[in-house]
Amino acid sequence: MNFLLTYFYVCLQTALCLAVITNQPLLVERLLQLGSDVTTQIITDAGPQMPSKHEQPLHFAARKGVPWLNMLRVLLRSQHVDIDVFNSDGLLPTCCFYTHVTRIQGGQEKQRDSTYSGSINANSS
Repeated sequence: MNFLLTYFYVCLQTALCLAVITNQPLLVERLLQLGSDVTTQIITDAGPQMPSKHEQPLHFAARKGVPWLNMLRVLLRSQHVDIDVFNSDGLLPTCCFYTHVTRIQGGQEKQRDSTYSGSINANSS
């Protein structure tokens, strides 16, 4: 049954969404150059008896945090990206990223380093 649900949600995705979900920034960059819509919604299964989540690729990548910085850079370079849109949880992309970073730091002493400050710059490569 899980396979069928996974297959169902994968079938609803665009090529851009699948490239974002699988963290392929070069493919995303090319798809955006060819005119893919960066504001299309990624649909993720939230689990049994829970509504599915809808979010833009930028939210999805931001939720994944630091390992997805290259993807975030590619998405932020798009002319049509909207950083002021909320996902189905009511969060902005910056909030999704911050939530990930604070979850990673957990019980550790919170240190501010260059990894977390200013790393999501659309002009850096």
